[in-house]
Amino acid sequence: MLNKALQKPQKAGQHFHQHYKGLLVLIDKYMTIEKSQFFFEKVQKFEVAEVFHAKLLEAICNNIFKSDVNNKTIYNIVLTFVHIQMILFKRNNPSRRRQFKTKKYSLNILEKVILKAADEDLTNISQNETIKLYIKLCLKFGISGEPTLLKILANLVNILAKSMDKEDGRLILEMMLSHSEFLNYVLGEHSDIKLGILSLFLVLCKNWSEFMERNHIPVLLAAYRSMVNRCDRIILSMLKLYEAKAGQTSFYDFKPYLWGKSAASHYSVRLNIETALWRQPKMGDVLDILQDEFVLLTIKNYPLKEKLQLAESEVFEIAEEKVQLLAPEQQVQTYKFTRSGALSLTVVGLSSSDIEVRQAACHVLSRFNYHMDARQSGKDNLLWLRYVEAVCKGWIEDRVTLMGLLRSMAFKLFSELYSSSIIRLGHKVARF
Repeated sequence: MLNKALQKPQKAGQHFHQHYKGLLVLIDKYMTIEKSQFFFEKVQKFEVAEVFHAKLLEAICNNIFKSDVNNKTIYNIVLTFVHIQMILFKRNNPSRRRQFKTKKYSLNILEKVILKAADEDLTNISQNETIKLYIKLCLKFGISGEPTLLKILANLVNILAKSMDKEDGRLILEMMLSHSEFLNYVLGEHSDIKLGILSLFLVLCKNWSEFMERNHIPVLLAAYRSMVNRCDRIILSMLKLYEAKAGQTSFYDFKPYLWGKSAASHYSVRLNIETALWRQPKMGDVLDILQDEFVLLTIKNYPLKEKLQLAESEVFEIAEEKVQLLAPEQQVQTYKFTRSGALSLTVVGLSSSDIEVRQAACHVLSRFNYHMDARQSGKDNLLWLRYVEAVCKGWIEDRVTLMGLLRSMAFKLFSELYSSSIIRLGHKVARF
């Protein structure tokens, strides 16, 4: 009776739909691995996709995964569950909750088998026309509002990349970029769909670096929010990839780098960016992005143990951006650098437990010192020069002691108080 229900779920009685959980226990305890593997001796094509059936198949697959899985079994399992997904894509089920559950369970198995097959030769899967159609449908419905499909698609493409034709990968990228909802989600705030799109984008760039183009950079900068979330971490990782291929992507044409809504507006992301590049961003344009609340929250929640070497770290992004703003060839308005909170973010970097973060902060301060020294006027020049010199000498030690930790806490508090006073002063000047 169980075999009949597995082979022809459309003819299964109502007790299977309502009481399938007991069958899951029986499969787990009494169905041998050999019998489980025998069920997937071939690709199974079913006429319907039901919740109970997807759960029973999941239990059988879990049995199979208890031992080594050969290439043929992997192929049959993947194609079987892809066919179930295809039924769900084509069917307009009046019970959307039931359809969602069926899709969720079948996607769980697909994800497991894809990860299990990481070291296998999957050429037979990547060249299968049903798989190619499935990838297109996952992309279409995923960006339209089903982030789970984007997650499974990113995993699938990453595993199949070694055996997938380059043109198939390029087609996925072009379809993603041309989707009507692509910019709406990517330029929006953090969401599961934005995370799924960026994850797939990163997978494509890592496996086919030749796909990276100059026109992608403004979109990534505009999508960035300078927050510690998974979306922004992926964007930072991608920007590092684009910088590594600067000759191909013209990465440095966009310096100094704007981000967020300012970048979307400046680079005319929804239009043509060619004319926008003639309007070189100025230091003030970048510093204007730093809002008072952002500066204070960053200082309060500064990741003291974060290492500079993490490419996806916000610490890395803040340090690198300020180094570029204070490059010797830049015309720097030092008062704007201090009043915007950029100097406060530099000072709090000196409280980090990582020596490279402290050295990066000192490097920023040395460039700030260079521009202060070059100023011909200003009553406070000497004060700033002595301040920078004293701070850098006191915070270059590569040791974390109890006294060092106390100094870190005191310095972080000083940065917060200093930033607050500067912000209040700025508001008074503005009102005046």
